[in-house]
Amino acid sequence: MIFESNGKRRLYLIALCFVYAFFTLSASRSECQEQKEEPQRTVSLSTLEAKVNPHFEFTLPSGNISERIEQQFNNLHTVFDLNFNFLNSSVDAGVTFAYPLGFFVPGIRFYQNVDLENLVAPQLQGGELTLLPAEKYVSRIRGIELDFVFNVTPVFSIIPSFLMNDTFKGSFTTGLSLDEGIDWIARMSFAVDSGRSQPEGSPVPDNRVAFSSAIDTRFRNSLTNPVSIDHNNTLQTTHQLRERVFITETLGFNYPMYTWHKDISSFYSLGGFDSLRGYPYGSIAAFRYVLNRFDLGVAVFRNAQIKIKLGKRRATIGDYRLFFILDGLLTQNHLSWDSPVNTYGGGGGGFVFLISGERQQHIKVSTYIVQPIEAQMFPIFYFQTSFFNFEKRI
Repeated sequence: MIFESNGKRRLYLIALCFVYAFFTLSASRSECQEQKEEPQRTVSLSTLEAKVNPHFEFTLPSGNISERIEQQFNNLHTVFDLNFNFLNSSVDAGVTFAYPLGFFVPGIRFYQNVDLENLVAPQLQGGELTLLPAEKYVSRIRGIELDFVFNVTPVFSIIPSFLMNDTFKGSFTTGLSLDEGIDWIARMSFAVDSGRSQPEGSPVPDNRVAFSSAIDTRFRNSLTNPVSIDHNNTLQTTHQLRERVFITETLGFNYPMYTWHKDISSFYSLGGFDSLRGYPYGSIAAFRYVLNRFDLGVAVFRNAQIKIKLGKRRATIGDYRLFFILDGLLTQNHLSWDSPVNTYGGGGGGFVFLISGERQQHIKVSTYIVQPIEAQMFPIFYFQTSFFNFEKRI
């Protein structure tokens, strides 16, 4: 017992000496020269830098809560994102790790999606696959994604990816499994973003073009059992017409290129503040769609800033903007290309302002009201708050 006690004491002494030596080496050069009589030795340590950029968002009436945290430790980039829809009973969460190596950026993502209230499913009607109302069922998708980003130029990237999705769908009423299996997805993406050429930390450019296109080849359980090939495209442009006027336009065009297994075909759910404004969240189902979102923003009251005090902290209210919005959507809820096209749309306006606090902390408050083109539908009032930091160093 005495030997063990002495051994533990020696370990504690060695640990204390190591900690003391670590902090001593990080002291200034002048202090080291005064304390040491031996020839000076240079210790070179790589610079360690960490960044945290949280973003929190809450949207009504959908009750959508989203959180995104980006961290950087040396070259390792970590992104955690969470999207919780209270009224729709769905949760989507994931964590991504990326390690830039010059123009090559490998990454891996772990994610899980759970939706407890699915009410639409692909069904055969008259020999044709159609999206029809179904008994309430639960769906769960968990998976892993491997990304290999090749930044060919400062604004153009090629991104081959491989995904593995463990899929399950089960009925609430019967308790039976509706769909279960492993989906293997080979994805090839292309991305162009003129804003990426700006130096880090610079403001968003007044004129910006961003385009992404991805082709997904999906297999079920084995690579010899193809399911479908899907093509997803997004184009977003921002133009500043005058000093106080700017336009943002977003165009989405997603569709299946070819389908082998129609009974497990993928489809899209649209509606809500992030897709087609003026319609309830996820109220529109489609096999293919074209979505156009148009935003006209005008900066107002540029010199009118209100200073407030929240407890011991001070903040400034400013950056007021008026928005005029117009959304349009074309969908097909039948798989065949010659099926009827459904038309949706809505228009309205909004008012946005920014509450800026200390340490580059900001709260954006947005209020919108949007009227759908259907006369029998009432307008939807949106309220959204976003909390974010430009940059925080640890």
